[in-house]
Amino acid sequence: MKSRRGAEEMNLDFLLDTLTNVVGILILILVLNTLNIKQAVERIRELDPSQFGITVEQLTEIEQQQQEARTEVAELATQAFGVDVVLDENRRELQQLQLQLVELRRTMPERPPDDPAKEIRQVVQTQEKTVQQLEQQLEKIEVEVEQMQARVEDKPEMKVPAPKVVSLPNPRAAPEGAQVVMFLCKGGELMYFAPDQLRDRAQKRVQYLMRPLLAKAGPGGAIDCQQLVDNYNRDPLSDGDFRTRLVVQNYNLVLFYEYQGSGETPERFRNFNSRYQSVLRKMHPEKNYARFLVWPDSFDVYVEARSLCDQRGILAGWEPYSENYEWRTSLGLKVECEGKPKPEPAKPGPAKPAPGPPPPPLPNDTID
Repeated sequence: MKSRRGAEEMNLDFLLDTLTNVVGILILILVLNTLNIKQAVERIRELDPSQFGITVEQLTEIEQQQQEARTEVAELATQAFGVDVVLDENRRELQQLQLQLVELRRTMPERPPDDPAKEIRQVVQTQEKTVQQLEQQLEKIEVEVEQMQARVEDKPEMKVPAPKVVSLPNPRAAPEGAQVVMFLCKGGELMYFAPDQLRDRAQKRVQYLMRPLLAKAGPGGAIDCQQLVDNYNRDPLSDGDFRTRLVVQNYNLVLFYEYQGSGETPERFRNFNSRYQSVLRKMHPEKNYARFLVWPDSFDVYVEARSLCDQRGILAGWEPYSENYEWRTSLGLKVECEGKPKPEPAKPGPAKPAPGPPPPPLPNDTID
């Protein structure tokens, strides 16, 4: 801790105050004496000086002494004022010196330690403790590494799976007269997909539900298609793998197929008794071909399923779909919905040329 004795020893405020008080007291005593002499002289003059045994010369001498005393008092007062001014200057200078001393002590560096070797020994001890801790951690890590190596040696040798061979696509028309068998790959699973069968059943259900609406609308009238949709969706058709949902789009009835997640994983359909291989065994290589609808999360499922098709010599094709796509198809029924705007009449114009021969029909599906 820094010492502050020097600042306390140089404080001379008490001495300066004492000197000032003494000078002031002396001045007051001289003033009082002068006043007393003046009053005494004036009282003597009012009376007869001879009654007191004082001559005129003595009285004149006393007045002269009084005048000298006044002069001396004035000089002393002037000197006292000068002393006060000097004392004030000295006091301010002393305060400045004290402030400079405090600032110098604040900026001075700490006194060096008495024993520099002591600090060095402390640093060495700290470093030795750190080295011991690191050595202990290193020993633990070496033990863990040995244990991990032992576990690795105990594990059986990992067999690298055989590489998957995928043939390059070669899009071409499906064989004439061949029937398509559809499979859907979604959610990491594969399932048999028969949308036409569900659509035929849905048509019959919708036709049955339309009867009261057509009777209410009358001949040539439009029906409430939204009510028809609501009636169907209360109890929609399902085949276990997919559930249908009816929707009105642009005044047309559209059937959506909602996947219910009841398919087979690759581990499951590689089994000879799986549903997928059961369907493949019923397909004829010349009369049927497979069509895979593939979502982004199940491309590896398609590759596994396609390899089984290739092994059986069954032709196949595939179609990619976006992640949020829902498979749909038109219901195939012509229905007049309420609110549908009537077509504008044809504007008169030049006669259209007679149509030429129709183009050749496009294949209904492709394989690759």
